[in-house]
Amino acid sequence: GSEAGLIGWPPGTGTGWHDHGGSHGAFAAAAGELTEQSLAAQLPTEGWKTLELADGVDRHRRLPPGRGRAFGPHHVHQVFNASEDRHAVSVHAYYPP
Repeated sequence: GSEAGLIGWPPGTGTGWHDHGGSHGAFAAAAGELTEQSLAAQLPTEGWKTLELADGVDRHRRLPPGRGRAFGPHHVHQVFNASEDRHAVSVHAYYPP
């Protein structure tokens, strides 16, 4: 009843702001370093196309190799590889998928 995946992040790539449709999740950097900006907000999973962030609301987290984080069903975030020359790899798990 869960889903897991491995993601490769070339330099400068990212996800853009998104939620996980009500799933609980966790991810960890396996190689390279990722940056996460996040907030917790209850949003409908269908219907809203954009989310405007108020100044000072978003949170910033660096995830070096071996560091990860878990999140609940109302988590909204974007993840990116800010490096100009280094790839990153991460492992992700979600429940329900």
